[in-house]
Amino acid sequence: MYDETDYGGDCCEAALWGAEKLVTIHRMSPDDLRIVHGLVTGAGGVVEGLRYGHAWIELNGTIVFDFSNGNRAVLMKRVYYEAGEVDERETRVYTLDEARRQCVTTGFYGPWDEGLLERWIPEELSCSQLSNGSHGAG
Repeated sequence: MYDETDYGGDCCEAALWGAEKLVTIHRMSPDDLRIVHGLVTGAGGVVEGLRYGHAWIELNGTIVFDFSNGNRAVLMKRVYYEAGEVDERETRVYTLDEARRQCVTTGFYGPWDEGLLERWIPEELSCSQLSNGSHGAG
């Protein structure tokens, strides 16, 4: 089974648990949150210039929360998408309930879309590159 932590990232898990915390601790409505899986372009380290899979949370389609790899980023969606060169056609969007069901059904945090899964980790990267502390993917 695919496990994104083998590739140096925890973005899918962080997105799901981050959304759960936004609902339970910060009392945000689950109807306002979406878990997004998509492809981004790396800005530094071993992923610089590479397209790879990533996951984040969106609030009302305008604000992005990215809690992956210990981050606590909160940005306007427009800024986040521009910085990561995100193409919305390369994203899959889930309600919190859909993400919960996918996680339970598949037994992992994602990505759940086969098309994204095939492109999640670029061929240019090896597990050893990412597990040497050069986090960036996911």
